[in-house]
Amino acid sequence: MSYARSTPTLPDGDRGPALCALSPQMAEWVIAKVERGVTNREAARLAGYAGDNHVLDGVGYRCAHDPRVQVALFEQATLAMRASSVVAIRVVEEILTDPATEPKDRLRAADMILSRTGFNTVSEQRIIVEHLSEREQIQKIRTLALWLGLDPVALLGNAGVAREVIDAEFEEVPPPLGSDHVQ
Repeated sequence: MSYARSTPTLPDGDRGPALCALSPQMAEWVIAKVERGVTNREAARLAGYAGDNHVLDGVGYRCAHDPRVQVALFEQATLAMRASSVVAIRVVEEILTDPATEPKDRLRAADMILSRTGFNTVSEQRIIVEHLSEREQIQKIRTLALWLGLDPVALLGNAGVAREVIDAEFEEVPPPLGSDHVQ
């Protein structure tokens, strides 16, 4: 494959360590993806890889799925986003300060600035923890079950359900003579 550079080369100061660790063609592929937003095939062509569309598709696929390239893509995309953030700040400031902008848009711009500078919306939660004994828990479940028209026995089994006491008489039977039964 021949190597003919068709993409703008970044100055060394704009290259992160992951990009610098790649081969020159892979680095150019990453730059083409981030700077131009092209397809994998077109990035391969711009990076100087040669071949028909089928070959360039394969090269683009391999580059896109190489873990080293993925780290470099993320690295370069992060650098690009950070550089663009200055422009984004100016846009939000213009919306905020332009009296011709609709109030809803100015309010949204103000909220964006405030929420990113430590003046976040206050959120309050109230949590009530109730400690109940087992007997109180069972009684509460029983009461709720009856209120909902459910059978407490189906939910609790025999727990907390009054049981009918069966009275009986018994007689102690001594063990048979000659048995090894220990008393």
